[in-house]
Amino acid sequence: MGESMQDTTEKLRLRNELRAARDAVSAGVRAEWSASIRERITLFVAENFEASKGTLRVFAYAAFGSEAEVLPLHMTSDTRRGTRSSVSVALPVIELDQAACKRREMRFRSYAAGEDLAPNRFGILEPTSGEFVTPKSGDLVLVPALAVSKSGHRLGYGGGYYDRFLAGHAGVVTVGVAFALSYGAEFPIEEHDFPLDVLITEREIIRFSSAKRR
Repeated sequence: MGESMQDTTEKLRLRNELRAARDAVSAGVRAEWSASIRERITLFVAENFEASKGTLRVFAYAAFGSEAEVLPLHMTSDTRRGTRSSVSVALPVIELDQAACKRREMRFRSYAAGEDLAPNRFGILEPTSGEFVTPKSGDLVLVPALAVSKSGHRLGYGGGYYDRFLAGHAGVVTVGVAFALSYGAEFPIEEHDFPLDVLITEREIIRFSSAKRR
């Protein structure tokens, strides 16, 4: 079932308000908040992913505008879980899907720190090389959000890229990333909106109830 005109208008209004509120935070403060978020991502990984299972694959993102910056990712050792030897990072690219009436879709390319990134048609930085990779069950997907509801649903920019991507990759661990000022907003939820497993802000790690999972 598609969105009603009222729901679409409400989401647009909320997107504009939340983006303006986030943009109003100084770059210095956002940098401090982002550093705290990266620390909590490291903590979440140390507490929830067995290092003995080898390389952890993290599907991250390059921050756009005033989004929280999750790069670079630094994973540390945990005495209970062992030492994390390596982390494999991939970043999204938006490509034209020739089989879907020219609709653009999101894929991920492997990325190592220091490799070239170039802006796409939306101004978002993407890898210019690296192999395309597909997430498997248990992989970690960091999902940027304009807002996250108390039920764990995410409000994005309206393109539907993450909803479509996650619909095709069941079993991944979805971790929303947002500043605390964006948590708790209420907005219309549609059937295609995928709930998150976890939200990480500069203040806390929030785990959502399994009863709300798809």
